[in-house]
Amino acid sequence: MLRIDISTLGQPELKRLLAAARARGQEGFAAKLEAELAARAASGRKAPSCPPPDPDVPDDETRPMFLDDGTADLRLDAPVRRRPRSGAWPMVLTAAVLVGGAAGWGLSPGVKTWLSARADRTQPVERAPAPRIMAAQVAGPEPEPPAEDTSAPPVAAPEPQPVTPPPEARPIALAKAPVRATAPARLDPCATPPTPADRALCNDLALNLLSHEMRDAYGRALSAGADPAAIRDSQAAWRRTRDPVSDPRGLAEIYDRRIRELKAAAAVAASSAAPPSPGDRQQN
Repeated sequence: MLRIDISTLGQPELKRLLAAARARGQEGFAAKLEAELAARAASGRKAPSCPPPDPDVPDDETRPMFLDDGTADLRLDAPVRRRPRSGAWPMVLTAAVLVGGAAGWGLSPGVKTWLSARADRTQPVERAPAPRIMAAQVAGPEPEPPAEDTSAPPVAAPEPQPVTPPPEARPIALAKAPVRATAPARLDPCATPPTPADRALCNDLALNLLSHEMRDAYGRALSAGADPAAIRDSQAAWRRTRDPVSDPRGLAEIYDRRIRELKAAAAVAASSAAPPSPGDRQQN
């Protein structure tokens, strides 16, 4: 169902839409437009330059949508690359030169000989152990014989019986949750209108209002109990008649005729579904 955000329209467009709503007899919508104009006159505000996109409503009718200006969003969490400080490079180069020089100096044959001779001179010499002093043996009292153990003999522990392993539990297959298919993003019908009627509808607010009224009549006909197949077939035939028309007046007449047809279908369905009156029951 088409929804018009009146807060995004300018004052001339609101006035034209107000005149069309009064001509159609939609007092509630006209009152909302008058309240919006009065609020703007009191506060002195204007409509935003970029209207928000319409909500995604499932329907079978193309409707005007707004395009994004293509400006990239500002990201505050983007990583910032830091350039290395210029003063760190001389220190790194100096350390690399020192390490390379030390490695080359250690690999020369003269240095190896000097290092091995220095290691031999600094090796500690083993000393002879000091003489041990013999301790005098002093006769002590003879040890008493161990007392007899009068406690009961230890009871042998029972042999462990083999434990039968439990039966292997069968793996329970977990039911996989169905994966919801992501709905494809809807394209803007006003970016590339498929038919001349759609192009005229995208540029005319009065035709948008008629399309809104036709959708309401379509829903009321189905709610009243009309045959969905018949309503769908008549709607398809009406679309084939509407699509090649680009004249706004001709399109307005086509929409008016379709609205009257849907209202008549809703009235017929409601009368057939209504219970009989008490007078009809007495006659029967």
